[in-house]
Amino acid sequence: MKDYSTAFTNADHVIITKVYSAREKNIWNCSGEDLANMIGGTSTEYIHELEDVIEKLALAISLDNDQETIVFTLGEGDITILGPQLLRRFAQSEENLTKCR
Repeated sequence: MKDYSTAFTNADHVIITKVYSAREKNIWNCSGEDLANMIGGTSTEYIHELEDVIEKLALAISLDNDQETIVFTLGEGDITILGPQLLRRFAQSEENLTKCR
């Protein structure tokens, strides 16, 4: 985990969520919160629930609409729904803006 934590050195912002084992037992008793603490810094945060991560990203991206934003997800399980849900959210927002014009 120590080596893995240095992989995010050049990222502007890192959000770590819960970690779970796919088939194996978590024999090291590591958590997403442990990883976020190991990465450290003001640009790293731990958010346990994926729905809260989506909310955080949607708000951050909409506030920063003059900037290009890259969202990179890494993991297994339900993290794979984050990208599509975020895109759906922005598509709905765009559709609502179009209706209001």
